[in-house]
Amino acid sequence: MVNDELENFQTIDSNPTADETIQHKELVNQIDTWINELPPACRRVFLMSRKEELSHKEIAGLLDISTKTVENQITKALKYLRSKINST
Repeated sequence: MVNDELENFQTIDSNPTADETIQHKELVNQIDTWINELPPACRRVFLMSRKEELSHKEIAGLLDISTKTVENQITKALKYLRSKINST
């Protein structure tokens, strides 16, 4: 039964409606706007982590900061983004 439900979910998910596509694009645009509102250093670290898929160690090395600073900046960004999502 679980496999049947999973197959149904995957079928639905792989064929989004026009409304779902529009909603997804609007959400992505809104999230991009919120990311651009982050302080520059925080935004840079967050984007390196999420968009460039760099590890905390790689980011720390490239920016000459500690891995703890990287972790703190990502935590700060995620907390901000969650608060914006929850307030909508």
